[in-house]
Amino acid sequence: MVVMRKNKWINKIEKLLIVWAVLASLTYFVQKATANYTFDYSFLFEPKYEERFESLLSMLPRGEKIDYITDPPGVFDKGIYEQRQRLANYLLAPYLMNGDKYVISDFHRPTNLNKVAKERDLIIVKDLETGVALFKRETLSK
Repeated sequence: MVVMRKNKWINKIEKLLIVWAVLASLTYFVQKATANYTFDYSFLFEPKYEERFESLLSMLPRGEKIDYITDPPGVFDKGIYEQRQRLANYLLAPYLMNGDKYVISDFHRPTNLNKVAKERDLIIVKDLETGVALFKRETLSK
């Protein structure tokens, strides 16, 4: 009878150890699987599309017409590129008329604005550091 009782305790301890080992292993693998994963919450804080241009548009003299430059085709797939182009056209419609004095950029990928300015004979007036910037033409002949 003593032997049977000892076996019952051993069986209970073995079962407890097995459950503990399974839970410990599961916890370990869950921690390993999620250790390098961080959820990207940036989309919650991304400003509305219109807000990207507000401060620049307020800097323009009333009635001033502007040019608009953006990422070259191929940076995004065609659908995203066209969507961003339509949004910009809608927002900047009162200003877009091939102006000869000001240019607004709308880059969605990291872009060297100094290089863009040099290539197009522009001077950076205001850089919002979000890809949106206001340029002024160096020469009015272009």
